[in-house]
Amino acid sequence: MVKDTWLQCKVYYGMFLTSVTNPWVAFRVWQSGKRANSREFHYYGGNYTDTKSDAYRHITWNMLMRRYTGITVAFVTSAANEFCGNNRCCSKQMDFHNNYVGRQSKYWTFRDITGTNPWAWKKWSANVYDYVQNSSNEYFVGGNIWVDNSSDSEILECTQIKTYRKNIIPKYKYIYIKP
Repeated sequence: MVKDTWLQCKVYYGMFLTSVTNPWVAFRVWQSGKRANSREFHYYGGNYTDTKSDAYRHITWNMLMRRYTGITVAFVTSAANEFCGNNRCCSKQMDFHNNYVGRQSKYWTFRDITGTNPWAWKKWSANVYDYVQNSSNEYFVGGNIWVDNSSDSEILECTQIKTYRKNIIPKYKYIYIKP
C-alpha cells in the first residue's frame, strides 16, 4: 500500500509540474493559495486543522484555482497536495471532499457570475464563508463517526473512511472533523 501511495504521489506531482510549466499558471496556483490563507485568517484567525476553518480554506483555494487556472490544474494540484502530504487518512479524505466542493459541486454558487464581476475574489470568498457558516451545509465526521474526538484517534480503517466519504456524504456538503 505504501508503494502505491508513493507512486500516486509521484504521478500527481509530475502532472502538477507539467500543468504549471506556464509561469502565469504557476503564479495563479500560488496566488490562490495565498488568498485562501489570507481569507481564512480574516474570518477565523488562522489554520485550525480539521475544523470548519480548514474546510473553508480548502474550498476557497479550489474555487479560486478553478477560476484562474481551470478545473484540471485545480484538480491535479489539490490531488498532489493530498497524496504527497503527511496527513492521516481522515484529514486527507476531508480535504479531498472539501476540494471537490470548491472546485466542482458548489463552484458556480460561490462564483455568482451574474452578481459579481470576473475579478471579485473577496466576494467569492465571502460566499464560501456564508456557505460554511450555514449549518445545513455541514457534515460532521468527528464524534465517533470517523474520529473519536476525545482521543483524536481514527475509529475506522482508511478504506472504510474513503468508502463512507464517497458513498454516504452528499457531494454538496462540506466535511469537518473537530468542532
